[in-house]
Amino acid sequence: MSYNDFNPDKIHLHRSECPRDIDSLCSFFQALGIRSEFSVLRDFAAAEPRFFSLVQFLWREAKQPFQVPQPLHVAKTVTLSQRDCLRILACAFFCLFTHRRRLGEYPTLNFNLLFDGHEGVLTAKLHMFTTYFLACEKRIKAGDSLDRKISFVLCESHQTAGDWKQCTQRLRNFNMRKLQESIDHARGCWRVDFANQYLGGASLSQGCVQEEIMFSICPELNVGRLFGRVMSPHEAIAMIGAERFSSPRGYGWSLSFGGEYHDPTPVKNGRLQSYIVAMDAEDYRTKPSSFQYRQEHILRDLNKSFAGFSVPEGPSVIATGNWGCGVFGGNPELKLLLQWMSASKANRDLAYFPFDQPTLANQYPALIADILTRQLRVCDLYSFVVGIEKRRSIFDQLVDFLDQL
Repeated sequence: MSYNDFNPDKIHLHRSECPRDIDSLCSFFQALGIRSEFSVLRDFAAAEPRFFSLVQFLWREAKQPFQVPQPLHVAKTVTLSQRDCLRILACAFFCLFTHRRRLGEYPTLNFNLLFDGHEGVLTAKLHMFTTYFLACEKRIKAGDSLDRKISFVLCESHQTAGDWKQCTQRLRNFNMRKLQESIDHARGCWRVDFANQYLGGASLSQGCVQEEIMFSICPELNVGRLFGRVMSPHEAIAMIGAERFSSPRGYGWSLSFGGEYHDPTPVKNGRLQSYIVAMDAEDYRTKPSSFQYRQEHILRDLNKSFAGFSVPEGPSVIATGNWGCGVFGGNPELKLLLQWMSASKANRDLAYFPFDQPTLANQYPALIADILTRQLRVCDLYSFVVGIEKRRSIFDQLVDFLDQL
């Protein structure tokens, strides 16, 4: 992909007048080659009296220049202002990234898939993005230059099995949180985004689980889709400074808009102290779930999570949970142990959110306390996980392992 593909095709803005009703807006999209009934967009515009005033604001912002980033795998770190992010997302609203209409090396960035489809979820997302755009407009009118910085950092890990076997770092503190408690409520932590290998997953279409909800209530995260290519097995992406603008209600197909959110996260040195790391789990829907116990898959998940947890800056605590344990078919007990090892090797404590896993919440705290009392090391736990028998309870095997020490 050429560097020019990171620029929107703004010629359509300069050749057209700003749409002032739904028919002219849909005609603008159709002139770009977008084929859609626009049913969700039409209903949303009819229900939101401020919509076309907002369209005029976005039209003006989309015409303005912004800092064009390099690809993240080249730059390693991309830092943009909030105003840059607003202008990029304004261009995405008008679907001006014409080379990004299908998945390839990079995820799509245009909003067109939000305009027609599963009405409830898409309407909720349009509410969330509109809330963000309206907040930006209000701030600009009040004299805010939106100069706070947002950074995207490519994180990598190339540890070998030998490196993990020889890691004598002691396992770090482990805080098991309550059932149903959300990672979104973690304060002063690195929050883990259970990511798709394409950053944001289906955030700009009908996706409605953890990552997509996070990218909808924090719209600035989607800007990383412009320059962050599909993640390799050894890569994660850290995102620092993104603000939350909305509250979600429900989950999955029940997702709805829960209202505006005023983010209380403090600002320091011109950056919101918000820390999120995106790391994609192995997907076992198309391969036997037993593969996750193989050494090469254990090593893959250790390197992926260690890449995300070893960012040199930011909080000393990782807030995570059942990474890749939903439709991807991961074993929650195994993922708990692997992430504990990675966090410990990265010299960070773990706040674990078991959410809907009572086995983890009820059985593991006493076992974890025993492990910490024994001062086990990362290499000790590695020797255990590579020997796990897939047909037996991991908890029972771990108890036996400790009894034999």
